Amino acid sequence: MDNRGRLSFRAHVMHYILLYGVGILLFMSLPLLYYFPAQDAEPLRTLVVASHPIAGSTLLTTLSTNRIDARNQAVVLTLDASRATQTRLDDLQVCLDAPGFRIENPTDCLPIPVRDRNQISASSATVSIRLVPIHTSGRYQIRLNASWTQYLPSAGSYKHSSLRSSLAGCEASGSHCMAQRQEQILTFPPVRVEISRWPLFLHRLSSVLKDLTLPIVLLLIGHWLNTRAAEREKTKHQEEKNREEEHQIARLLLPKIMNLSNRYYLHLCSHGEQAARFIGPAKGRAREVLFHILAYFLIARGLKDQAGGIFLKNLYAERVFANAHRVLRMVLVEASGGEASFDALLDELEQCERSGHWPRYANLPAASGSPQWAQLELWLCALPAAQQDALRYFFNIITGTLRYECNVPFDHWYSEGKSSNPFKTPLKIADPDPEVFGPSVKEFILAFKDNYSIYSKQTGNQP
Repeated sequence: MDNRGRLSFRAHVMHYILLYGVGILLFMSLPLLYYFPAQDAEPLRTLVVASHPIAGSTLLTTLSTNRIDARNQAVVLTLDASRATQTRLDDLQVCLDAPGFRIENPTDCLPIPVRDRNQISASSATVSIRLVPIHTSGRYQIRLNASWTQYLPSAGSYKHSSLRSSLAGCEASGSHCMAQRQEQILTFPPVRVEISRWPLFLHRLSSVLKDLTLPIVLLLIGHWLNTRAAEREKTKHQEEKNREEEHQIARLLLPKIMNLSNRYYLHLCSHGEQAARFIGPAKGRAREVLFHILAYFLIARGLKDQAGGIFLKNLYAERVFANAHRVLRMVLVEASGGEASFDALLDELEQCERSGHWPRYANLPAASGSPQWAQLELWLCALPAAQQDALRYFFNIITGTLRYECNVPFDHWYSEGKSSNPFKTPLKIADPDPEVFGPSVKEFILAFKDNYSIYSKQTGNQP
């Protein structure tokens, strides 16, 4: 395993360790949060006391607690009003608005007696209200609406005396005074009801998750970025490796394919293209067409004897050539009367070679004395049109495949890459029917079509 493989393995191990660590942390934290909830950020106040000035008097309000965590607990609101000056104040009432609580009093509005400053006994001026929670959880705010009647000097009283004496007169007798009703809203901090443990647990859990969300998200994002970077590096390394392998294969293939192309492939392409173009009874060139067909098989026999067979960069290209060549050979061998007769025709054609070159049609004798040659010419002219098109089709595919594969090792020489070597065939011929030559050849035609379909998709070529 190379260094990049080790890094990838370590990244996967760290990924699983991170997931298991987060899972174990959550598994251990949930019971602790349920049975041992963390203390609140706000300090717990068991007593809430507030003093509110009202028209020269003071209304002292006291909440017994601002938190309820048991079913038998309640909030006791105590109201105590005392006079701070001689200002006259009558009919002080307090109306209670306590959502989430049940008020244990006959009415929601209670009269509050106001005691003087020198009054020692405060019990007669103190009112207590008991509030029982209705729900088992929540935050509820208690509000008081205090209203009273205050006496102020009338406009005419200022004409007879000063402001101080007018106020003193209102305090004493109420003459030349005007009664005015006033109101004031008094609020308290919210009271928390936590009788049920589940809302408390959920509240703690949400608080903990809120604190952990950002670190976990940052950790996961960092891990994701590192993983993506490792994958990109691995992909880049693999692409460079594949590119180097392709160049190396091309350098190794280039001399061999150049040699095979010069000696065999280009000649096979030449005779195959001529056969694909001129097979047909209307052409009137049966002798020339038969020469190109036999010359093709003669060169293919030499390729097998000297080089061991076809050798191309793409394995499916070799299979396409082998399948098409086998179909053509089976048809020609059957038409010639067997392997021996077909080899005899190739041996006869081989006699036309001169100076180490493959035979040319110009070197062919004017009249061949071989009866197999004449018989094969008659067979070729009498072939049905579907079989003639099938022969042309296979010669056409062989020609296009060999020409394309001969140039593949040169792709890295060109700046355009593979776009400079498009796959194309000399002719456009429809696919033949698998049973065009009978059941004995059907399976080989089907094998050819399967390999040719894969080869076309693999190389991105459109024949």
